[in-house]
Amino acid sequence: MNAPKVSVLTALYNHERFLRERFRSIQEQTFTDWEWILVDDCSPDGSYALACELAKNDLRIRVERNTENLGAMATVQRAFSLSCGVIIYSCASDDSNTPTYLKEAVQAFDKHPNLGIFSSGSAYLDEKNRTWNGIRRPADGYFKGIDFIEDMLTTASTILNGPSTAFRRTVYEKAGGHCPNPEIKLNGFEDGYLYLRLCLFGDVLRLPKRLSYYRQHSNNLSKIAFQQPDAQRECYIRFKALDLFYEMADTHLIALPVSKEDAYQAAADFIWVALVRCLKRMGHLDYASEVEAEIKRYIPGFVPSKFAVRRLQEIKALLRKQAYTLHYVLTRRELRRS
Repeated sequence: MNAPKVSVLTALYNHERFLRERFRSIQEQTFTDWEWILVDDCSPDGSYALACELAKNDLRIRVERNTENLGAMATVQRAFSLSCGVIIYSCASDDSNTPTYLKEAVQAFDKHPNLGIFSSGSAYLDEKNRTWNGIRRPADGYFKGIDFIEDMLTTASTILNGPSTAFRRTVYEKAGGHCPNPEIKLNGFEDGYLYLRLCLFGDVLRLPKRLSYYRQHSNNLSKIAFQQPDAQRECYIRFKALDLFYEMADTHLIALPVSKEDAYQAAADFIWVALVRCLKRMGHLDYASEVEAEIKRYIPGFVPSKFAVRRLQEIKALLRKQAYTLHYVLTRRELRRS
């Protein structure tokens, strides 16, 4: 039996209610030469049982289960160890795709021998499988890996979005996969760290077509991570990822277009703005000083850039506007009652 062209990998955890849509989206792909390896990470709900039920009549699907909870990245790495496809599509168990996603990805990798990452446009998907709005994205096109690295380091943004991203196996292996340092936990920035490493060894293609869907619901990992903004956690994962990334580039004698100091500054600005933005609905802008204090543990002379300061001013103005609007609405209600 020949090895499949594509290996779809899924770390399954507590997504029983979204599994039927996830299965439908993979099984209805117009490109059919794939294997799908799902590894359940000790889900407390019925995810594992439902996955086994949905997979029982499709020999392309293999469902495994961890004996202990390992976390998403280690679970994906286990799924990869069981796979053999030359193209890797690591997808979350709550997201979805259009039927032509794998076809478009395979065509791209076949056409571009130096391609390491394929990505497409995405839209949002709610808990009832209703879609809306495209996820904001950078310019589409073909990019040299080193140029994409420059963009990621100077903006401190991952730029790509997970549901639409596939990798070439050889590039993924060179980059160390999802867990090159399993003892180091970078929860919340694993994807960004992976994309940086992949771009050391391959180029990037972005298609404008919306071929995937990112699920929005109350238990999104990204939402949970920012419900309680934590400067210490955010600084650690961002700066530790940069340290490890620059070490890998040095090991492979790859010259990077952005100095580590400049990458640190961009990451610090991102943290400073992002954490303050998280608090805009809470009206707790004083937390900015706590964020600065934590950043200065990594960059002793840190001063937010003009862009970061301007963004904070915009947030303050928005808060004042929201507060005024709320006061106006409440006042009108009181007048009507009286």
